Amino acid sequence: MQLHNKCHQLLLLLTLSIARPLSGQQPAALSGLDPVLLTRGEERAGLPELGRKHGEYTYQFASAATQSEFANDPERFAIQLDGACARMGANSGQGSPQRWTVYDGRIYIFASDGCKQGFLSNPRGHLETPEVALRNEPRALEFLEQSARALGLARLPKTYSEFTERQIEAGKISVELAWRAPQSIQSKTDYPGFGVYGDEIREAEGVYWDRGKAIPHRPTQFASARRGFWQHPLFVFFARGQSGFSAWVEKASESEVELGVFFAGGLRILTFDAKTHLLRQARFQTRGPNSMMGETVDVFSDWRKVDGLQVPFRRDSTFDGKPWAGRSRMLKSAIVEWR
Repeated sequence: MQLHNKCHQLLLLLTLSIARPLSGQQPAALSGLDPVLLTRGEERAGLPELGRKHGEYTYQFASAATQSEFANDPERFAIQLDGACARMGANSGQGSPQRWTVYDGRIYIFASDGCKQGFLSNPRGHLETPEVALRNEPRALEFLEQSARALGLARLPKTYSEFTERQIEAGKISVELAWRAPQSIQSKTDYPGFGVYGDEIREAEGVYWDRGKAIPHRPTQFASARRGFWQHPLFVFFARGQSGFSAWVEKASESEVELGVFFAGGLRILTFDAKTHLLRQARFQTRGPNSMMGETVDVFSDWRKVDGLQVPFRRDSTFDGKPWAGRSRMLKSAIVEWR
């Protein structure tokens, strides 16, 4: 993860520093208010004798009826995003269960008062919208195979790793991103003065690092990290053929081909050079530098051969049409290990 300015750096590191699981005896969430009634706009204290633990939190209910209603549909009435800060998104630190708001009949919590105010300024803009696969077309899958061969991916590598560095005022940020067949991906970022943060995902579980300590992902955190990792321009080729992968043709001309690709819960629109089959750009929805959801466009260039694999060493990114320096990057090196 890269940071585009000092303010955003401090905000992110603050969020990372609180990204630890709750431990020990905790007071009832939501200041003891009944969560079912709270989603309906009524703030009524629950009874300790009607407490129920769900996930990380204990909830109290004003009556046996609301306790039963919660038990029948806990995902609706419980704190959303597994307790992640709703402004920063699912793949962030946990919020305080005493700092909450209700939006569209769902309960969200926050890491700070500033996060809560930022969310309230535009709730819909901070929430991810679920994406679904549209269709699967043989001609799109065939074009991806042709593109894979052009990249040197007639067969999958055993591992792929890439490294970047960036100088900031506090020192040098170094990032290592590594993929291992078939679905293990990890990213570790070493922040000067703060230590190592990052994520690792496997097929059905993952961990995140907080100052070098590995902590299991919460379910929505895992899904968010997994979706983000598979946006990589090479990993989309590694994913083809896996369960849940689909692709279709958006449009095609003599100069370029545009494909829609869906995998790991994320939709990407990929634009290829029709003749070379190299990927020119990827377009998708993600959380931007201001923590709002919007459209990111990655443009790839400076393709270099690394042990027979074509690798885009340069990525220039925009978010909602504006340059995103924190996401743009130039690789320092890449390593491929073949089977």
